[in-house]
Amino acid sequence: MVAYALELYLPGADARALDDLVRLVQQACRELRSGRERIRYLNALLLPDDETAFLLFEATTPDALRHIVGRAGLRGERLHPAVVPSEQQA
Repeated sequence: MVAYALELYLPGADARALDDLVRLVQQACRELRSGRERIRYLNALLLPDDETAFLLFEATTPDALRHIVGRAGLRGERLHPAVVPSEQQA
């Protein structure tokens, strides 16, 4: 699988909003788990001063991740290929 960072614009978001967002994404990942595509949520980061969040995933394809974004009702601003430390990879 390949790592991706999903960049989201979240004006006024705080830690609680990020926790809610992560729960939505994790639920969408669980629902899709039975399909051909594999997606694994890794982590999230909120930059409140920039009103931006980054969600880190591993996915079989970028389209699989876009499907999760839509399923969770999110509007992903940008999807970036990412590199994660080897100890985070399963």
